[in-house]
Amino acid sequence: AAQGVIDKPPKWEEVEELLSPWLQPFPAPLESVRSPTDLAGPDSRFVRVLGLKLHYIQAFPRTAASRPKAPTLVLMHGFNGCTFSWRHVMQELADAVGGRVIAFDRPPFGLSERPTQWNGGIENSPYSAAAGVNLTTALTRALGLGKYVLVGHSAGAPIAATAATQSDRCQGLVLVAPAVSLPKDWDKKKDADGSSSLSSTDDRGNSSKQWPVPVDNFNTILRIAYTGAVIRVPGVGISYVRASTEKQAKELREKGVDYPCPYDDSPITVAEGYLKPLDSSNWDVGVLEHYKALLNEGGLLAPGPSREELPKKVLIIQGETDPTVPAWVARAYADAQGGFDNGMIYEEYKNTGHLPMEQAPAEFVKSIKQYCDGI
Repeated sequence: AAQGVIDKPPKWEEVEELLSPWLQPFPAPLESVRSPTDLAGPDSRFVRVLGLKLHYIQAFPRTAASRPKAPTLVLMHGFNGCTFSWRHVMQELADAVGGRVIAFDRPPFGLSERPTQWNGGIENSPYSAAAGVNLTTALTRALGLGKYVLVGHSAGAPIAATAATQSDRCQGLVLVAPAVSLPKDWDKKKDADGSSSLSSTDDRGNSSKQWPVPVDNFNTILRIAYTGAVIRVPGVGISYVRASTEKQAKELREKGVDYPCPYDDSPITVAEGYLKPLDSSNWDVGVLEHYKALLNEGGLLAPGPSREELPKKVLIIQGETDPTVPAWVARAYADAQGGFDNGMIYEEYKNTGHLPMEQAPAEFVKSIKQYCDGI
């Protein structure tokens, strides 16, 4: 590998993201950014929860569809997501389930406040997973919710799962393309007869794959280690976050998102929707502090609640062709939690990737309606 670098040294464009932060530490404050309230849309609402000003949107069922005993759905986006993630299902879910639907921006994403100072250091960071869990439950109180169902997508799934254990008012849990941790011996958790209630193997029948990073993927492991080290360096970490994020943003503005979006005008318009929060003040500090808090907690995929702590029925919605959270991971998680016989309802959508609510909204709404009808 070293000889290959000597024979064919990388171009500057290939290493700029990694090296430029060291050449330009302690960058000047961001320019041309605005307050989240200035960027808010006509449906935007803000509420102060645990000292933070959270951004959320909501939908109510049309009069004929209203069901007094229906739970409120609380939608929680994934990493780099925001309320925009739920644009195709907000009103549809409200009408189908017959209750209120709320989607909020989890700090440091979307238009929620991104604090730059707080008491207690990294252990008390408002950007940690633990803080995200407490914020979710506190939000349900602030908005006066009675019975509710948490719906967590990707990195929002483990936050939703833990938050579901904090209140008896939480009646259900839906995990969408869940970025969840697997027990080390997940492939050994079979039924007594040696079979498995769900197929948790990959396309080659291999049930011993690692998640999220295969142990033999040296390049990925090295990059994660580098990122973990550089973000801790004062002045350099913020430059790294800006360089990395702005590089991705530039590509998105030029090419759009790289997944099918049949219910939107174009991949470019979808990218613009997700990039809007980058016009908000302190987005760079928020992302940096989020990374640092996650590392302090042991990583994004820390062990979650046990099956006994979760609601009696848990719905998992997974895209068959998901490139981010492979379908085998979701199947393995459902299997490790006891499968269908233990209340784990698993649904896998064909020809659907990491964002079922965007790529298969009608099927998504139908699945959640059936789930809510059965709890």
